[in-house]
Amino acid sequence: MHFQDPTAYGGLGPALGSGQQIDLNSPHMFKNNIHVAQEHTLRIQQLTQSAIEAIERAYQPNTSPVQASGEVIALKHALQTFVDFLRESGVGSLPLVASDTAEPPSEQKMIQDMSKSVQALFEKRQRRQENAAGIASLLTAPEIHGRRQS
Repeated sequence: MHFQDPTAYGGLGPALGSGQQIDLNSPHMFKNNIHVAQEHTLRIQQLTQSAIEAIERAYQPNTSPVQASGEVIALKHALQTFVDFLRESGVGSLPLVASDTAEPPSEQKMIQDMSKSVQALFEKRQRRQENAAGIASLLTAPEIHGRRQS
């Protein structure tokens, strides 16, 4: 399924019938894809809650664990569909902000957060290189096994 197909999620179908061609990279289509992504997240939240509840009651009397496994399978399917949508629509390259937040983070805040993440990764990699260099120097050092050098 091609997720940027305007007829796939409604709203743009009549424009196709009138002979107009829709740009799949237009801001309107991008906004529509973001809206669809938010709908996917809400559906996944609902399925997650259902799966948790089904797992909690899976072994209660008169309840079958098969129902819990069905809920988990439905959740896995929804997650895979969401991943496919994010990959094909291009929305997956952006940070998703919950739609119920009062105000999305500013560009400056996102830049600061990204800079902190990059700095932390750089420092982690630098520590690993320093540790590897220390280990390499220990491995290549001449061994002295109980002998005194005169």
